[in-house]
Amino acid sequence: MKTRRVLLGAAVALGALAGTGPAAAWAHPLLIQATPQPGLVASPGPRAISLALTEPAVPRGSRIRLFGPGGKQLAVTPVRAAGGSRTLAVRPRAPLRSAVYRVRWSVLGDDGHLVTGAFDFGVAGSNGTPPPGVETLSGGGGGRGGETAAADGVVRVVGRWLGILCASLLFGGFVLLELLRWRGVVRDDEDVAVLRAVAPIAWLLLAFAAIEGLFAGASAGTGGSVDFGLLTASATGVSELVRGILVAGLSLGLALTPERRRLHDRLYLGGAAAVLLTYALSGHVLSFPSFWSLLDQGLHVLAAGLWLGGVLALVLVTARGNVRLAEGARAFAPVAGSALGVAIVTGVLSAVREVDGWYFLRWSDYGRIVLVKAALVGLVALAAVVAWRRSRGGGAGPGPRPLLLRGEAAGIVGILVLATTLSGLAQGRGQPLPAQRGTLFAGPAFATALLPKGNAPVGLVPARTGANVVTVGVAPGERTPKDVRVRLACATCRAAPLRARLRPHGGRTWSARVRVPANGTWFGYVTVDGATAPPVQLGVGVPRAAGAPPLHVLAVADLSGPSAERCRAHVLGVALAIARLNASGGLDGGRKVAQFVLDSGGTTAGAAAAARRGLAADPIASAGACGTGAAAAVEAASRAGVPSVVGDPGVDPTSRKDVFRLAADPFAQGVAFGQLVRNRIQAAGVPGVRTVRAAVGDDLQSARLLAGLRAGLRASSAVRGAPVAPGPAPQVDRIEPGTLAKLSAAGLEKVLDRSRTTAVIVDGPAEGGVDARAIARLGASGAKFTPAPLLLSERVLSESYVLSAGTLGRIGAVQGVSEVSTNTPDAQLYEAAVPLLFRGDIASVDGLRGYVTGLALRDALRSGTSAAAITRHLRAPRVFTNALLAPWSAREPGVGSPSAVALQPQFLSPTLVPTAIGGEAQDTEYFPQGSWTVTSAIPLGVTRGLRQPPVS
Repeated sequence: MKTRRVLLGAAVALGALAGTGPAAAWAHPLLIQATPQPGLVASPGPRAISLALTEPAVPRGSRIRLFGPGGKQLAVTPVRAAGGSRTLAVRPRAPLRSAVYRVRWSVLGDDGHLVTGAFDFGVAGSNGTPPPGVETLSGGGGGRGGETAAADGVVRVVGRWLGILCASLLFGGFVLLELLRWRGVVRDDEDVAVLRAVAPIAWLLLAFAAIEGLFAGASAGTGGSVDFGLLTASATGVSELVRGILVAGLSLGLALTPERRRLHDRLYLGGAAAVLLTYALSGHVLSFPSFWSLLDQGLHVLAAGLWLGGVLALVLVTARGNVRLAEGARAFAPVAGSALGVAIVTGVLSAVREVDGWYFLRWSDYGRIVLVKAALVGLVALAAVVAWRRSRGGGAGPGPRPLLLRGEAAGIVGILVLATTLSGLAQGRGQPLPAQRGTLFAGPAFATALLPKGNAPVGLVPARTGANVVTVGVAPGERTPKDVRVRLACATCRAAPLRARLRPHGGRTWSARVRVPANGTWFGYVTVDGATAPPVQLGVGVPRAAGAPPLHVLAVADLSGPSAERCRAHVLGVALAIARLNASGGLDGGRKVAQFVLDSGGTTAGAAAAARRGLAADPIASAGACGTGAAAAVEAASRAGVPSVVGDPGVDPTSRKDVFRLAADPFAQGVAFGQLVRNRIQAAGVPGVRTVRAAVGDDLQSARLLAGLRAGLRASSAVRGAPVAPGPAPQVDRIEPGTLAKLSAAGLEKVLDRSRTTAVIVDGPAEGGVDARAIARLGASGAKFTPAPLLLSERVLSESYVLSAGTLGRIGAVQGVSEVSTNTPDAQLYEAAVPLLFRGDIASVDGLRGYVTGLALRDALRSGTSAAAITRHLRAPRVFTNALLAPWSAREPGVGSPSAVALQPQFLSPTLVPTAIGGEAQDTEYFPQGSWTVTSAIPLGVTRGLRQPPVS
């Protein structure tokens, strides 16, 4: 990073040479975070509205206004500052009722510039009910609302340019006069009479510029009204005030000594230098003052002003006086060269700070002007070198040509024009990179419709123009609807509304195909059995920025078929991790990373077709493949040379070397089950019961799990510190998946009775839900028996299964294993972020797997965006999260993680009481009324002495 900044400094060094402090120091206070969070619903209503800024602000010149429903402005307290004026806040005069509110803010920085912005937030009603108009909020965008840094007006820019030009002419000109005297070039004051004739005019113009600066500083606040108190309230205002006092005092001294030419010379020289310092020591350099930054800025402006003014004065005295050009150039050359060198060194330091990144050097107005200025400085510097070389020949030499010197002077004036223009523009430092602009979640559009009898998850994928799939989920426990419709209306374009009638394709998700004609903000109106929910906001398209086209990450997932519920959560988890990558600046000069999510429909053919479409977009990687048939998409990506990170346990292990599966290897899951049975379940069970029933299929994953289970039962003593039940290992009784659903209540009780069965293992791609409903019926029948633990494989274990299992699910009889742990800091961060950024959604194990998948890809992309760089990094990954027990093995990365922990649902007693009679609802954890707990103190799975078998 240091090398990049040095190279960047070299690129803009010439452009930083102009003798202006403001060109290198003026900045803008930008919004970091607002409270309440833009686009989200607060509960209860906020007592204050606060803005956290990148730089100190001036409270006297700032304003925060609050508008309620209908655009009515609400009364708030005066702006107050905290944290070194980096936080501004107001308080509403009255409590805020449930509604959607808009905040408009204008912040005056110490640099004298205004930044304005606006954002919306909502206030929830009683019991957390959403406010009217909640659909207009843009939660999930991860943004800070809109903001604009205002540029300076023409009058202010011209005034600053005029002041710096006149001050430089006086400073450099009278330094040149002293050099000419010292070298004996000037023998009589008449030789430089033109300089003395121009000096009073320059001083008068400088005084006008100072007066303009005073009024500009006094009117810099919100509203533009003149408030002279701002001159002492901001650092830049103080600089304007000091400049005005200096000019007034020196003008008085010049007026009281009309006949003392030498004294006037020194007053002009010293006064002009002091005025230049006031220009230097204004703007952003005073927001974070330090000895070295102030010294650098002062030296830069004085050195550049000396060079600029000296050249202009040399043109005057050689064209209108009696000074020979060759003699004058030789006298000024040593000082001019030294000033040029100092300006280069000090300019590099300030220019690097202000441009800040390669992107802003080329793709911002500020950066483009820096490039133009750099080219102009290069030409002027070349002219100066030629003039110096021609002046080295002594009195007999040809000397520099007047036209060359005049061209140099004209170029310097042009440089000053560009520099003062820069002082009014927003520079790169502090500006959001392209990846950070607009929504950070550049991918599928997810929202939640608020229906009278429950929430309905809504999705639009891939949320790009063209063919899309719109989905609506049915909340668990709700009856199956007869009619589901969606109307899509574009709020930011003229496209005609789209209407679709949705149908189920397995599971609890209804879907239909639609063709979206334009990017923009679309509102979705969901109607279920005649009941229409308030509209939800669905963003279509990827925000773009000049020079930074987005990079795509492909995900082929079942979002409309049997696995739609868990795949939605999985894709959402990946989105959170990619949003973190975008929030940190993206990739390759600030490029946004966008999810390109396509629906497979839960079939192999659908996944293959989606993969073909997705690969045409030239993705850098695949992450988020999920559901039945997704293995076909992973294989297609591998054949196309696109590496994949796979977190969904429903995707089969593979021998492909560019597929990195962090889902637990089914063999390792079986080993973990065996260890649980031998080291915990059997030891606490009924003596003499040694039968483990395995309801597993005959596909690749079930075969590996069964092999691992038998190995784990034999080798469970390999788990350190865990006692092993005495006697022989239990026998495995394999039964077909779905068998539990076919049994009568008496037959099911016989299978699950702990006096007959040590444990029941359940695995299979789709049959788990059927078994869960049968288990729920058994729990509701009031049967009196102690059930054996039900151990679910990763592709079966879910919050929905636990809830569907009814009473047996709530008492902890339903358990499972997972390669991701829910009690780690990263898992807790994910758990808190989901309901905050995606209203209506809560955390899930499948979503946590998706989040970890995205973190793995995020870490790999630090090594580069090429397939070779990503693959090379993932073969030997660093620790990229604490939520994953162990990554894939380097030998066979496509097999999966060798470790797992035991998970058990936990429902705390306060949450078992209905909220209607005073119970506490826990809606921000993995269950609406509970969470997961890790029940194994140490990782389970493949241990020393065992080895993961290869994929056959």
